[in-house]
Amino acid sequence: MRGLLAFVFIGILALSFGSAWFFFGALDEVDKVAEQSIYNDRILNAIAAVKSDDAKSAYVVAELYSNAPDPLKNLKEARSWYGNSAQGGWIEAQVKLARMYELGQGGTADMRRAIKWYQLAVRSGQNKDAAFRLAEIYFKGKGTLQNQNKAFKLYRIAANSGHPVARYLMGNMYETGWGVEPDVVTAFAWYSLAAKQAKIVSQYNKNFKANVALVRLEKIMNASLVLVAKRKALELSTRN
Repeated sequence: MRGLLAFVFIGILALSFGSAWFFFGALDEVDKVAEQSIYNDRILNAIAAVKSDDAKSAYVVAELYSNAPDPLKNLKEARSWYGNSAQGGWIEAQVKLARMYELGQGGTADMRRAIKWYQLAVRSGQNKDAAFRLAEIYFKGKGTLQNQNKAFKLYRIAANSGHPVARYLMGNMYETGWGVEPDVVTAFAWYSLAAKQAKIVSQYNKNFKANVALVRLEKIMNASLVLVAKRKALELSTRN
């Protein structure tokens, strides 16, 4: 008898807790629907605010579609609005549109268009990411012929603008003589700048270790060369 009562009591508790979980689960779903509705209203309001040739407002719409929570996230719409903004000269939109063409996000991949939009952004002289992305394309020969000269020049533009990974790669190029005459002093200078953002560099590629590279070069450099390299690093940093 006691066993039966215990079984019934446990059953009642299970039903109670089950009802509670169902109730709170339903509340979560209501909250999600409400959040989606609010976000959708933000998108509609942003679209309504776009005027003819308004590149900035078009970019806002693209960002909303690109960063929306599921199921509102729509990369096809984002790509379209980035396109409108890019056509209007908005540099950030040009870079993101290029990236979408490169990766095939929101539509088919198109390296010719990716290169075109990266090039336009680079010409503005205001976007280090565009220079770096384009350098990577030429370095790897992705969708185009590999071009050491173009890759080196673009990495240098990105590095001079403060891109940490580009700075590491400039150090590596000067150390190994990839696309340029080997120069341990200049290599050390670029590695020194990259080492200041070592975490970001290693996140991009775990094998990119600027501090390790510095130790490696110090072993083959005398004290006076290291001093010259540190001065060069200071000179390079002022170009940012």
